[in-house]
Amino acid sequence: MKNNITILDEITINKIAAGEVVERPASIVKELIENSIDAGAMQIQIEIKDGGKEIIKISDDGYGISSDQIELAFTRHATSKIHKIEDVQTLNTNGFRGEALSSISSVSKIDIITNTSNDSFGVKAKIIDSRVSDISEIGVRKGTTISVTDLFYNTPARKKFLKSGSREAGVIIDIVNRLALVNSSIRFKLISDGKELLSTEGDGSLLNVTRTVYGKNVASNLIKIGFSNQYIKVKGYISNTSLYTSNRKKQNIFINKRYIKLNKLNYVIENAYKEIIPIGKYPVFILDIEILPEFIDPNIHPSKTEVKVDDSVLLDDLINNNVRDNIFKSSENLIPEYKPKDSEITILKENLENSSGFVYKQSDKIEEEFVVKQQSDVEDIEIPFSRILEKMSAKDTIKDEPETIQTEIIEGDVFNYNQFVPSGVVFETYIVATYKGDMYLIDQHAAHERIMYEKFINQYKLNKENDKARFESQELLIPIIKEFTMDEYHVILDNRHIFDFFGLKIDDFGFGNIALRSLPLIFNTEQTSDFFEELKDIIIREGKIDLNDKFRDKLATMACKKAIKANQKIELIEIDSLFQKLNTCENKYTCPHGRPIFVKFTKYEIEKMFKRKNA
Repeated sequence: MKNNITILDEITINKIAAGEVVERPASIVKELIENSIDAGAMQIQIEIKDGGKEIIKISDDGYGISSDQIELAFTRHATSKIHKIEDVQTLNTNGFRGEALSSISSVSKIDIITNTSNDSFGVKAKIIDSRVSDISEIGVRKGTTISVTDLFYNTPARKKFLKSGSREAGVIIDIVNRLALVNSSIRFKLISDGKELLSTEGDGSLLNVTRTVYGKNVASNLIKIGFSNQYIKVKGYISNTSLYTSNRKKQNIFINKRYIKLNKLNYVIENAYKEIIPIGKYPVFILDIEILPEFIDPNIHPSKTEVKVDDSVLLDDLINNNVRDNIFKSSENLIPEYKPKDSEITILKENLENSSGFVYKQSDKIEEEFVVKQQSDVEDIEIPFSRILEKMSAKDTIKDEPETIQTEIIEGDVFNYNQFVPSGVVFETYIVATYKGDMYLIDQHAAHERIMYEKFINQYKLNKENDKARFESQELLIPIIKEFTMDEYHVILDNRHIFDFFGLKIDDFGFGNIALRSLPLIFNTEQTSDFFEELKDIIIREGKIDLNDKFRDKLATMACKKAIKANQKIELIEIDSLFQKLNTCENKYTCPHGRPIFVKFTKYEIEKMFKRKNA
């Protein structure tokens, strides 16, 4: 049967359009707050219940809406922000599409109370399905209060996808925080289920708002920045090297007072912190960027979190050239600082008072020993050990030590760990040793990580040269059964030879299941499972395994997990074994992630500290 083409009715059109604007309660909060900001509000109060699913109430002291404009305000594509398409090029407001109020009212029930400075009385009305009703006069101050209830009451398919109240509230809190950061002259108050979660001063200080939103510790570790060119002006704060997080939640980029998602720009800023904060950590920043309106296009998506910036603005270059310069402007920005809580100070003091310092000091306590599979391989030894060996004195006779320790690979055996004379371990992490009259602290984890990494790389290269060579593996008495999707299952079976190469012998166990019957000796069971998944993902993505940067990064991570950890006790015989293996490494100076393996203290510098030498 042939269907005739018809024009949808207005209610259906509004509900469909609302799907792009109103995704969840937080979408409503964002749109209504932005309307309040555009209305010149200096105070905005947000009240929510059950994460906005029960009620969202936004009150402001802005211009208000006159009684004769109420119905028009809730009409689709009705706006006071622009009058023609060219106005978008000179836009200085948050909203402009004329979709928010219409979209919200089409999927919820709204009560509005509003008044302007020109009207003697305010107006009160109800809006359901974008239709205004029950309009009446009311005595009320200038401003607008909008209450939204019964969200998605008429679109149950959308309503069932809402999360719990706490999760929806979390998204709202994040949005309000960002809007407060970029509008520091406005007083914000957020109340959730009767509890005040945010209250800003509205004094125009971005640092004060940051302190309120993120806390004192964040605010005290920020660097103020500011730079500009003929098209753009940037101001705000970036973190010093003492402040970093495990995610990007505290990264904020605002362009012309709108929160913007620009992944490329985030990468540029993060790249400025390369090698000065740990791998896998992220800097904190709040950047307030002003760009001439004619050089950006904000009309990309109804959420207005995406914009296009004209290439001539050179935004990436300006950020890249200035962020790192500001970090290196003062040494205080680069020196990590740890501020323990009072309780931590007490614990630290007790630990220091009870600490014996060096691990070779005789202990009266007998500790459990673990079984060692291969005593010649330091990577197979479990820590701690029960007995401590006394160190025999040795004379340092090396003659060809370089004057400065280099971090790159050095040709020839000019740096010999076999000549190191270990004296003990401090903090159960750093080996103390002497070498040609100087003292060294060697990070036992970084050293072992380098050994493990190069052992795997060298074995990989050796096996590649011999078609029949395989990684040494250990047969399992009971195979490990792993379940996969059918497409993964077939990819694994088709590439059985690759897994076999790495010492992972597998069998088809049927119906998407794979039986893992052997493990490579270099990894334990948990690490082997992770490695198996990594190999599978690489094969699916690239169709092969190459020793490229990505694969090397994975191997470095595996080596890190396998290596001796900080705070694990090792005895001097194991330190000697560690030095012997480290001495055979191609790179003896840094771990696979670029951290130094050792730090050198010259005898002269130490004697200066004790006033044995003149400064």
